[in-house]
Amino acid sequence: MKRRFFIVIIFTVEILLYNLSYSQWSYLGLGGKTIEVLRAHNGFLYAGTSNGVFRKRIDSPDTTWISLGLESKHAKALLILDNSTFIASILITGFGNDTISLFKSIDTGVNWFPYQNGFGSSADGFDENKQVLSLDMLQSQPEIMFAVGGAVAKSTDGGINWRRVCGDHWNVLRFTFIKIDANRPNVI
Repeated sequence: MKRRFFIVIIFTVEILLYNLSYSQWSYLGLGGKTIEVLRAHNGFLYAGTSNGVFRKRIDSPDTTWISLGLESKHAKALLILDNSTFIASILITGFGNDTISLFKSIDTGVNWFPYQNGFGSSADGFDENKQVLSLDMLQSQPEIMFAVGGAVAKSTDGGINWRRVCGDHWNVLRFTFIKIDANRPNVI
């Protein structure tokens, strides 16, 4: 009797643990796309993907995402300035006119315009070391931004101007991610 009781308890615990671990994950949509960056802002979830930028309400059980533009572009990094203003970086090839890495939208992604301003690919030709691979901003002061690729660059005016803060040359180092410590804004 004790042996059967013991087996039933183990079986029940295994079922509870399985259901608990399974219930923590749910499908959010965007099938067939590589998600490069995922950000939450004001009740929305934003995704930079291998096929543009998308948004959905966090509390929505629906798995349908709304496209915010840059279709057929590989969005590597994304900053959400407010519900309608975004800065995104895309992977570039350097072929033809594909030499712009940073883009900005001020109308919820309806239109995107080049936003290089000193960081990104070079004006005199393609340089893969100047692609923006990651972006972050200081939440308490959103005009302070950092961008990384072949160097670390900082903007103190919302991305209008950038200056290198790490490395004398764009191709000395290769950074792929940056995060500002919210508790210590001088630490990245």
